[in-house]
Amino acid sequence: MLDLIFFAFSVGAIFTAFLVISKNNPVHSVFFLVLTFGNTSALLLLLGVEFLAIIFWIVYVGAIAILFIFVIKLINIKVVELLDNSTRYLPVGFIIGF
Repeated sequence: MLDLIFFAFSVGAIFTAFLVISKNNPVHSVFFLVLTFGNTSALLLLLGVEFLAIIFWIVYVGAIAILFIFVIKLINIKVVELLDNSTRYLPVGFIIGF
């Protein structure tokens, strides 16, 4: 049963991490980043490292993710600009990735 829960949180962490890099809206990307941190903290709890899980949650979600949201709102990123340039660098990304 514990293996099934661990597998569910692992798949959740991988899926939300993929959504972080695939979303065009930066605010949605930060929210999925928070979910990724939550899944990772749950994995750490299942491994028995409670202190590290709580510190991970406080530092990354409580500070860094909220800071990302403030910066995104402060610089006012236009979603239209992101959509125009998203496919232009796709071949270069595949070359670097593989």
